[in-house]
Amino acid sequence: QCNSGYSGANCSISVCFNVLSNSSNACFGNGTCVAPDTCQCYQSPTTGYYGGSKCDQCSNNYRGIGCKQLF
Repeated sequence: QCNSGYSGANCSISVCFNVLSNSSNACFGNGTCVAPDTCQCYQSPTTGYYGGSKCDQCSNNYRGIGCKQLF
């Protein structure tokens, strides 16, 4: 049995909002699950600028497809 927020054979895979950190769907695919329910959102011209606790929205001052358009 793993501690809360972790999964996997060695309990080394963190879980962000019910999605395993090694899944491409972790943090809505817009960031990295770095600890249980803790997403580090992408912040670059290549990946886009995302925010929110789940990386499910554009960062402040960004919008458009891929959150890459500064406004």
